[in-house]
Amino acid sequence: MAKRDRESLQKRFMEEGKTAYVSTESADAAIKAEHYHHFEGTTVTVCVIELVNGFTVIGKGACANPGNFDAELGKELARDDAYNQIFPHLAFMLCESGAVPAITPEAFPDLFPSRDVTADVLPEAPSADEFAEHAPTG
Repeated sequence: MAKRDRESLQKRFMEEGKTAYVSTESADAAIKAEHYHHFEGTTVTVCVIELVNGFTVIGKGACANPGNFDAELGKELARDDAYNQIFPHLAFMLCESGAVPAITPEAFPDLFPSRDVTADVLPEAPSADEFAEHAPTG
């Protein structure tokens, strides 16, 4: 999601009185440094964003046609990709902080179906032998 889309969503949250969400301001404040690298002979550019707590997120940008390569656009796309990865990490930290209630059927009954979810059973994973039996061969 582009930063401008996040900002319009954030404005909507504020208008509706929603609280405890990850804002673009908090994402911006979490950034300590940005590093870029273009891989010579390719259209690939990466961006590493280092957060103030030392955690890093990595974004990439590339184009299919080398004739369309634009170094600045590659940096912008790589940064957008890395920037968007900050939000789930900050959301996790927000949840861990206790600022939002845990997602439970008691706290948020509308998020849970009315059926008995304990009756749902996941199929068993195949054994290694069964997996190997159906694996493609070279």
